[in-house]
Amino acid sequence: MSNRRIWTAGLALVALLAALLLGGKVSQTAGLSNAGLSVAHAQTPATSAPTQSPVAAPGPAGGSAPGQPAVVPTPGQTPGASPPAQTLGALPISGTFQDPQKRFEIGILETMTVSAAGGNPLFQQPDGNLAYTVAVVPLTPGTTNALPDVALLQAAKDTFGRGEGFQTTGFQAVEGGGLQISWFGRLSQGPTPPKPVSGSILAKQQGNQIFLLLVAALEPSREQVAGAIATLAPTLKVL
Repeated sequence: MSNRRIWTAGLALVALLAALLLGGKVSQTAGLSNAGLSVAHAQTPATSAPTQSPVAAPGPAGGSAPGQPAVVPTPGQTPGASPPAQTLGALPISGTFQDPQKRFEIGILETMTVSAAGGNPLFQQPDGNLAYTVAVVPLTPGTTNALPDVALLQAAKDTFGRGEGFQTTGFQAVEGGGLQISWFGRLSQGPTPPKPVSGSILAKQQGNQIFLLLVAALEPSREQVAGAIATLAPTLKVL
C-alpha cells in the first residue's frame, strides 16, 4: 500500500473515532492535532488506567469526555449476550498514556500514534486499520452502588451511538466486573461505498464514573480486536 493510501486510511479511522466521540460525521482531519500532547515510548511492557465522559445513574447516560491527553513512558457468557470476537494473542505495548486530568492511564500499543478529539485520546496504527480510545462517563454525584449491565450498555450507546451506523451486537460479563460489548458501524469516504467497521467496548464502573475503552478496526485488522482488548484491559487503571 502506498504511503498516501496508508495516510488516508489513518485519517479515515481517526475521523470515525472522532465521530463516535463527538457525534455524527466529521472531516477526515478531525482529531489529528497533537497540540498539547507529549508521547514517549518505552521498549518494555507498560501498565495503565481508565476514565471518560458523563451519564446519569442506573439508567441511560450520555455525554462526551473531557481532558487533553499526555503520555509518559512505562516499563513494563451472560444470558442473552453475544460472544466477543475471536481471541488472539496479546499485542506488544510500548508505553503508557496518562490522562492530563489524571483520571486514568492506559497502555500504548506498539507503533500507535496518539492524537485527541473532544478531550479524548485517540490511538491509531500507521496503516489506519486499528485504533482505540477511552471515554469517561460521570455518573450522578453520590452514585456508588454497582450499576446493572443494562446501565453500562446504555452508557456505551449514549456515548458512541451517534457515530455513523453504530450498533451494538451483543455483550458479555467480564470477570472482576464490567461488560464487553461488540459493535459495528460504517465509515464513509467521499463517493466510495461505506466501509464496514467493527470492534469491541470494555465498560467498567469505578465509583461514580464509567470508563469506556473502545477498539475499532477496518476489515484487514478485524481479528486484532480481541487481542487489543485483552492486552489493553489490564493496563486501564484509575488514578
